[in-house]
Amino acid sequence: MGDLCTDDPFCDPEHPKLVSYDSVQAAKNRLQGEVCRTRCKKSERLSEQYEMNIYLKMEIEQNTGSFKDRGAFNAIKAELKVNSKVKGVISASAGNHAVALAYAGQKLGVPVIVVMPTSAPLVKIEACERCHAEVRLHGEHIGQAKTLGLKLARVKGYTYINGYDHPEIISGQATVATEIFEDVEHVDAVIVPTGGGGLIAGVAVVAAAERPHCKVIGVESEASTGFQQALDKGHPVDTPLLGTLAHGLAVPKAGVNSLATAKSNVHKMLTVREPSLVKGILKLFEGDKIVAEGAGAAGVAALIEGLLSDYMGKTVVIIVSGGNIDTTQVGDILERALVLERRLLKFDITVTDLSSGLSTLGEVAKKTLCNLKKIEQEIQWHSDRNFSIVMKCVVETKNCQHSNEFMKAIAEHFTSSSFHC
Repeated sequence: MGDLCTDDPFCDPEHPKLVSYDSVQAAKNRLQGEVCRTRCKKSERLSEQYEMNIYLKMEIEQNTGSFKDRGAFNAIKAELKVNSKVKGVISASAGNHAVALAYAGQKLGVPVIVVMPTSAPLVKIEACERCHAEVRLHGEHIGQAKTLGLKLARVKGYTYINGYDHPEIISGQATVATEIFEDVEHVDAVIVPTGGGGLIAGVAVVAAAERPHCKVIGVESEASTGFQQALDKGHPVDTPLLGTLAHGLAVPKAGVNSLATAKSNVHKMLTVREPSLVKGILKLFEGDKIVAEGAGAAGVAALIEGLLSDYMGKTVVIIVSGGNIDTTQVGDILERALVLERRLLKFDITVTDLSSGLSTLGEVAKKTLCNLKKIEQEIQWHSDRNFSIVMKCVVETKNCQHSNEFMKAIAEHFTSSSFHC
């Protein structure tokens, strides 16, 4: 994919810029009245289930639905302080950074251009346009979009603002951690969804200064492990991107400034599987009434996979980084999570008499306290002129054990049945 930092004056691989604690404090002052001070909410349900004191840093409460507001406002205000006649700002982004930059630009009276890959969600494009940003669609991925963004910045004289590596972006995002440590007296670990590294770099700076005992732990999707690979190699490396529900973490190359700032203060990186992200979204939705996007559920996915078991009995803060999930996919994602947890079972039953088959199925569901969600029938014709009827069904159960009880009851009452699980 090449070097994504080429021609970006704030992102020089040969001379990375370290973000200081003083710059974070300056960002904190700039952001007063500009961004929301989000809650650090204790999750009683997660705490009980995983035997930890678990707090959720609710960055979904920001005006654009993600922590990106912090960096966007700070970067633009810092640029205005240096040059009050800023022509405009520009960036390449597939989602939350683009929306946050557009929103901040509108509020601060600065023109904004965002270059988005052609695959960008329509809801994100519309959100940028609603804030009067100029949207350019270009390329299949963020690397190609960035190439055009840097070119436009040179042509128009705009300032290019990298969404995860501009130093003032990192400083602004670091204010998440200052609020965490103000609100929770003792924190053993902060769990940070990680893509290009801007957020984890900012958290690492604050943790080192304010709570050096606190572990900073990053979480990546298995589909995008660029930051872990950068830590292993000692420098950012091109990494392939696979399809992922955690769109916000899908960055092909870690930021040079982010890596340089974070590497000495990140305790470890964790990698979670896609099914765990799906389950994480469901767990937040059911237990804490939180609608999180895939990236926002990454920390909970790590809990689900048992990757944080070392912190039993301790206090852990999970950053729920964003809630900008595609509304057209919410139903499908929640249903998929129920299937993965075996709380929705799809199965076929073959009978010769529909009426008696339906009656027996109803009795089994009633006896096992399961909820029949769907029944369809399909006649199967055979060469001997007889026919059978296949009942295609979906049933809801409480958990995996409950599903096993239902499956056993079906096997006892029907001679021909099959489950799709």
